[in-house]
Amino acid sequence: MFVTKTSLCSTVLTQNSAVLNFVHWRHVARQRVPIETIIGGLLQVPEVELVKFLKNVLDAIFEIMDDPDANAEHKFDDLLFNALVFTLGVVVDRRFIPFGAVIDNYVDRDFTSLTCWRNLTTSFLRLLRDPTRKEPRDAIKVWGYWIKFIVRSGLSSARANVPSEGGPSFTDLLGEVLLGIERMMSMSTPEAIGAQTLALQHFPQLIPDLAGVYGPADLVSSVVGFTDSVRGSKV
Repeated sequence: MFVTKTSLCSTVLTQNSAVLNFVHWRHVARQRVPIETIIGGLLQVPEVELVKFLKNVLDAIFEIMDDPDANAEHKFDDLLFNALVFTLGVVVDRRFIPFGAVIDNYVDRDFTSLTCWRNLTTSFLRLLRDPTRKEPRDAIKVWGYWIKFIVRSGLSSARANVPSEGGPSFTDLLGEVLLGIERMMSMSTPEAIGAQTLALQHFPQLIPDLAGVYGPADLVSSVVGFTDSVRGSKV
């Protein structure tokens, strides 16, 4: 007589309440759970659990970001940017590097936001005001990924003739980001060395996506500007 024991394991369903709350944020918010609580819960999810639901989590991040009621007056832009950085940070972990292809596939096939370019650029610019903190360093480590969302969103918005909110244009804001990076690199304060070192290491990751926005002359000018700015630092 043989006895067979089986166990059921699903990579589609999860019992992690933080992931469930975030993915189903609209339903949870209707239960009077604050949006900031829903987003904050995601930041506590273990990497091994988060990596199973990258598409679902990314969908929810941009849904909240683009929702005029949930994110009224861009109230949660910075918290959502932190959530995006946290999520992308999983795929640069050595254990999960192959999942970087999931992000690339998501950008190419599933990403649809036409307005998040403004949210993401302005949030990163705010981080650059104090590059001595941990948050800018975390963002720089994965900027090779989140720049893809900015560029895809900005270019798609331009093609769709999405009305401007009255602020800087897509290319102007992207230029401000590059100038902000240069200002950070030219800082001589020792506390900025960590962020500067990471920027020097990861700057080449920006170039392929920037090439989709700028012509050869402008792209070379941006690279030269970054290179020149390094001379003033202690990196």
